[in-house]
Amino acid sequence: MRQHLIPLLFPLFGASALAASPEELPESPCKAEFVYKGEWSSVAGGLRERTTYIDNVDLKLSLDAEAAFGWQGVSFYLQGLANSGADSGQSPFLNVGDSQGTSNIATRVNAAKLYAAWVRKDFADGRLSALFGLFDLNSEFYATDSSGVFLNASFGIGLDLAQTGVNGPSIFPTPAPALRLRAEPREDFYLQTAVFNAQAGDPDHPSATVLRVSSHDGVLWVTETGFTPEKEGLKSKYALGGWGYTRSFDDLRDGTPRASTGAYLLIDQALSGRLSWFLRNGVASDASNLIRRNTSVGLLLKGPFSRDNDRFGIAVTQVAAGGAYLETLQSAGKPGARSEEAYEISYHWELRPGWALHPDFQYVVNPGFDPGVGEAQVSTLRFEISF
Repeated sequence: MRQHLIPLLFPLFGASALAASPEELPESPCKAEFVYKGEWSSVAGGLRERTTYIDNVDLKLSLDAEAAFGWQGVSFYLQGLANSGADSGQSPFLNVGDSQGTSNIATRVNAAKLYAAWVRKDFADGRLSALFGLFDLNSEFYATDSSGVFLNASFGIGLDLAQTGVNGPSIFPTPAPALRLRAEPREDFYLQTAVFNAQAGDPDHPSATVLRVSSHDGVLWVTETGFTPEKEGLKSKYALGGWGYTRSFDDLRDGTPRASTGAYLLIDQALSGRLSWFLRNGVASDASNLIRRNTSVGLLLKGPFSRDNDRFGIAVTQVAAGGAYLETLQSAGKPGARSEEAYEISYHWELRPGWALHPDFQYVVNPGFDPGVGEAQVSTLRFEISF
């Protein structure tokens, strides 16, 4: 019942909240934002042909402590989230059978929990900063703006890193406590590094908020450096990143302790004021991980059809299976495809500020590296309300 009522109720609440123009509201050091995303997906092929509905709710609170209390360079941020649809088998990956995930709001269980809670301190006029608390690794690392229009999860953070850890790294929907340091000696250059508790949350209680810090878990470290030149108002990004765990993980073949490390390359280049392209390529040590590589490439067009705030994109993402994983399949007498591809075309249509429709189509080849699973066509309609 809930999944059918929510799409009807939130537009009503959103309409009343948006009645006042933002220009009429006084500037405040404390800001709140509510975001609702609802998503219908219809799967043809794959594991099961089915139409499903999932949703995601975000409540965000930010405080500029310098403006509020005079605490120079200090800011706070809180975010809670709630997801539904998973417990009734609505998550698209259950029907597609893919590894990457055709929806970036899909979860394995219904949950309402704390998603971010951090404090940041800026130094040297913002050229240096430190952030401490609970936060999503992908909010600052392994990110490209031009891939943000796409719904496949691999366009947010590569599966080469997303697959790792006991319960995944510190990403949606389960973050981990962390410390991040960032330096921007020039406007077009940055270097940042972070350490996270290596285990995010509790795999035995996936719907709970768990603030876990343990020396037994070890640490996940991530370092990224980037060049962000701007020419004639066009800003691009070129970045390199590396990551690794201080603890070991079992070899997929014989259980021998192995390291889990990786690296990634990001290119997000503006071709004109409206057109940009991106390339994302990440690799991971494959003795203890299923995926050895994730490569994504795509184009983004801003303002199509003279609609300044709309976005249109076309892209492909491929994950390659690791050698150890393929060996285990061969030993078990199961054939395994060497790669999985997802081709995506997406359009973000802004109806009015805070309201958007997002039709999307994906074609998935070799879902889950299983040649016995048919190619999947996934048609999605997402709607978004924010205020």
